[in-house]
Amino acid sequence: MKRLGRIAVQCAAVMGLAPIGTANAQHAAPPLEILVFDGDGNGLAEAHGRVFNDAHEFSFKTDDNGEAKLSVPNGAYSLEIKFRDELLHSDNLEATEPQSLQYTLPIHRFRLLVSASNGDLLEGAVATLTDAAGQTAELPVNNGRIDGMARAGVTSLQLTWNAQTVPLARFELPRQRSLSVELEVVALDVQVVQKGSGLGFGPVLVAAASPGNAFPGGTWSDHTGLAQLALFAGKTRARATWFDASVEGEAQAPGVVRLEMALATKTIPSPEDGPRAPYVAQLRQPNFQVWANGDPAGGIRLPLPEGKFDVTVFDDNRKPIFRGIASTNRDKAMADIEWRRTTSGAAEDLAERLLQWPRGLWRSPPSAAIQEAEAWRSIVVADNGSLGLLPPGAHVRIPDNALGKTYITTGSALEIQLGVIEMTLPKAERVKILSAERPELSIVEPCAMPRCRIAVPPGRYLVYVPSAVLLPDPVEVAHGQTAFVNARPY
Repeated sequence: MKRLGRIAVQCAAVMGLAPIGTANAQHAAPPLEILVFDGDGNGLAEAHGRVFNDAHEFSFKTDDNGEAKLSVPNGAYSLEIKFRDELLHSDNLEATEPQSLQYTLPIHRFRLLVSASNGDLLEGAVATLTDAAGQTAELPVNNGRIDGMARAGVTSLQLTWNAQTVPLARFELPRQRSLSVELEVVALDVQVVQKGSGLGFGPVLVAAASPGNAFPGGTWSDHTGLAQLALFAGKTRARATWFDASVEGEAQAPGVVRLEMALATKTIPSPEDGPRAPYVAQLRQPNFQVWANGDPAGGIRLPLPEGKFDVTVFDDNRKPIFRGIASTNRDKAMADIEWRRTTSGAAEDLAERLLQWPRGLWRSPPSAAIQEAEAWRSIVVADNGSLGLLPPGAHVRIPDNALGKTYITTGSALEIQLGVIEMTLPKAERVKILSAERPELSIVEPCAMPRCRIAVPPGRYLVYVPSAVLLPDPVEVAHGQTAFVNARPY
């Protein structure tokens, strides 16, 4: 049996009291070499064991080659070997001379390739293994691949990704060593409305999780309270969050779930010596912030839960000018607030934000818009990608159109996911591009012959060219890549 090299591991004695008055106590045997192999003949790393008798106990752990070495006083011993805390082998030995002991455990290797039907790489996914003896272990998913080991018999796996847990595979070792599974990813449409009126309530933070899992950070709905989540098919729970208020409901993906937020509209009065024209403000609680419009006479009107809110008013140049802590009470329509002039933003670190995008693909910076209350406002992007001074937690849409992706400012840099659709057209004309997942999201762009390039976030798109033969298949666009479309004339 061929092995590639040996790394000796000197294992420390856990306990050992030498018998008094015996010759064996004064003469240690040469090292014991313990070699542990899996059922396929490979050295088995991370196998734990012990060599022991009434007077001594020595522990060991095998290295990457399945080896361990230790020295013990001469005598008779018992040996135990465990893998993942399961006892898989026991033996008796006599330590009177150098020995190389080899043991094979009923452990076998396997590989499983897992993919999502929407092409997602399932980054951050974790598989939970349960082997034939009921032992469990967590295995990472690396580039759509799971490499693991389990004892002979029936093994099952379940996958957790984005707070969604689904059965993944059930197979028998050593008969089945290599498998592939494609998981169906479907859409769950979440509609958040105001209780009573039934009007759309948004933008709010929407998330979903399988029973027993904690909710992830989530995604923002549009201003009508509608959000579409990509989930594994099956039962799930949906949650909408607005500041520290939230509402949950059971859902079935694919499908539609309606969540009702019951919040009264509150008014935060404007600063007495504040702006004389409509202004923009930011409201914050820990881990949550939104932009809102304010009016000198009417103040800031929003549905709000009972609590405290850090409020900052900005001037036309997006510089903070007033700040205060607003307190709302369920029995009062008007919030209490004491304003003070300030030069600091809502998180004390108003800072320049810079776009980072694949310049080799798209030379000029992409267009951008910032979310203010329920509307998007276009902002100027400098040649170097600067968005100017923005507070943390600002929502920025890039590119500035219906297909744009929303980013939230945290650090000084915003790393943008961007691809390009490059089209060859029969003539100069306007071209329509629709999201394949959400056809209601579309843009119309003017194009000139012979080539037209349009920057879009990664995804799948339908392209409609009025003078060309219909293109029935979606165009797949990856980050940093160009997808080519040749539109043939009628």
